[in-house]
Amino acid sequence: MTTKLYTSDMLGAPVLNGAIGSLINLLDAVLVNGFGLVTSSGVSVTGSVATMTFGVAHPFSVGTVALIAGATPAGLNGEQRVLTSTPTTITWTTAAAAGAATGTITAAVAGAGWTKPYSGTNLAAYKITDVTGTGCYLKVDDTVTLTSRVTGYESMTAIAAGTGLFPTVAQWAAPGLFWSKSNTTATATPWQIVADSRGFYYFPKNSIAAAEHQANYFGDINSLKSNDPYACVLRGNTASRAGSAAAYTDDLAYSDASQTADGLYMPRAATAVGTAQKNFNVNTMNIGVALVHYSGTVGFAYPSSVDNALMLGQVAVYSAVGVRGFMPGMYLSPQLCTTSFATGDKVEGTGALAGKSVRVIKIGALTGNAVVFVDTISNWR
Repeated sequence: MTTKLYTSDMLGAPVLNGAIGSLINLLDAVLVNGFGLVTSSGVSVTGSVATMTFGVAHPFSVGTVALIAGATPAGLNGEQRVLTSTPTTITWTTAAAAGAATGTITAAVAGAGWTKPYSGTNLAAYKITDVTGTGCYLKVDDTVTLTSRVTGYESMTAIAAGTGLFPTVAQWAAPGLFWSKSNTTATATPWQIVADSRGFYYFPKNSIAAAEHQANYFGDINSLKSNDPYACVLRGNTASRAGSAAAYTDDLAYSDASQTADGLYMPRAATAVGTAQKNFNVNTMNIGVALVHYSGTVGFAYPSSVDNALMLGQVAVYSAVGVRGFMPGMYLSPQLCTTSFATGDKVEGTGALAGKSVRVIKIGALTGNAVVFVDTISNWR
């Protein structure tokens, strides 16, 4: 159950606003603890499908990963991806024997599998603990309103002590990049997070009428190097964007073939020597269109005049020496399509993306400065 979708409209989801500590509360729930715990009124198994019944409202929709606990037989417990959902039931596939389960059975939206080894007053450090990952840390400084400062570390020994900072203070003073929360301390911000145990996309929507989302990321990429212990990326804003309706070059929706944008850093080069490295991202299908552009804003006609399709390309992470790898589970479009989609739309893949389902996230202004597509179901790795 490696890929998980979380949204602010889930029952029991944490509220994100511009207040101090708000982003840490959100990341605690999504990355580590889960949320939305409810007690079931019964679970039964018929024909390899488990049906859980509720006497109260629940947070689960199709595709949500629920953490089930307290059931006998024990095979019903653990992370289960929801197959169907009604206001009073959810189902999932199971190998458990047919019949009714016993016990006090609960379900919660499962966390993404990260840990929070260090913390301070409105400070937090989150760690990739998946044994196949880099093990890098994300430090979040949530001590001011409206935005938080974020930095990556190769390793940490305390909330104020770590090595392998990215970006370095020389690359970006203060230190750290910005992740927006809200344009006011009290206004709740709609948000979406898509995560696995090695990386997550953070999409806050600034709470103004003309705003859509921003696209941030921390975690491992899918490196072209078979053993790449520093293939971790921090993508953030280079200035506070709270309350802004624009799309910016320091966003994953921006294809930067000119190597002029800022806001994307890795702890080291693929050679594993040196310190933090500045990188760039670009749509691998960035052909026949402007080399520097926002996904969906320029390019070929949509739908395609050739096969009536939506065209999607992987997001390559590169530097002057070459392509390092690809952002996991994210796709950009070389077609003029941003006004054809709304945030939350779901597109089922065909061809090379058969079996995948991508979720639309609009970036920038409400009318659509850009659009990205994120796989919310498949294994990214």
